[in-house]
Amino acid sequence: MSKIFKRITAVFLAFLIMFGAVPNITEWTPMNDVSMIVEANYSEPPYDTAVDTIKPTVPEFLAQSPSVELSGDTLTLKGNVVKADVQAYANNSNVKKVVAATNAVLPADCSDMFNNFKAVSIDLSKADSSSVTWTNGMFYSCKNLTELNLSGFNTSKVVSMSYMFSYCNSLKSIDLSSFNTFKVSKMDGLFYNCFNLTSIDIRNFNTSNVTSMNTMFGHCESLVTLNITSFNTTKVNDMSGMFYKCKKVETILINEFNISSVTESSNMFYRCEALQNYNSSKIDVAMAKDKNQGGYLTVVS
Repeated sequence: MSKIFKRITAVFLAFLIMFGAVPNITEWTPMNDVSMIVEANYSEPPYDTAVDTIKPTVPEFLAQSPSVELSGDTLTLKGNVVKADVQAYANNSNVKKVVAATNAVLPADCSDMFNNFKAVSIDLSKADSSSVTWTNGMFYSCKNLTELNLSGFNTSKVVSMSYMFSYCNSLKSIDLSSFNTFKVSKMDGLFYNCFNLTSIDIRNFNTSNVTSMNTMFGHCESLVTLNITSFNTTKVNDMSGMFYKCKKVETILINEFNISSVTESSNMFYRCEALQNYNSSKIDVAMAKDKNQGGYLTVVS
């Protein structure tokens, strides 16, 4: 009798799983497994926007929590900030400003935290970001954003910032001169499709551990001058589309540009038509040399 009951129970459970009444745990993907998120969402450009509609969100009536507070058009982060509480306000057109209070402590995983926010201003200068480790897609598709203050942002523990500012279409300038990027290994699509950016201050970027710069500046179509003199590219193996469609860029300033590890560089300089010596048939890493040697870059001493 016991064996028959077990068989009936097993068949019944299989039936429920088949028709979705019981979740099949073998297919469950843990949302807090950052390594899996990074591989799924950031490995190939452009960023997979389809994922945005799948991720769970907190109902708005639950979003007013100890870590966020909405007053008028301003969302204030405070205390130990819970990412899900913040993400509940994605696509909310009532939120025009985001500010961090002096007691706000950001979580280690800030990936997608402000993904698809409609705010025009985000100020995290007062937040404690000393524990932040992942910033993949943190401001992805903040298409209305015109002001971004990250002057006090501590990035000393960050290991990956792929697509961090991608699709911030309205930003015209960004100052990241205070960023410590020593531990960062992934900068894929960092400024991808920021087509209104005219100024990027990354003068102090330490890229000595970066392995991928795939589409890092892709579609930065308003840039005229780009200063990457601090870059150490010794470990970079992927520069595919790095300057893809930077149509107006006339000068790319470098100090040294080691390409010994590069194995992927297709379309690196595609449509960079304003560069001196530009030839549409020569758009890979072979042209990553001084313009006085027939290349596209400007070496400064």
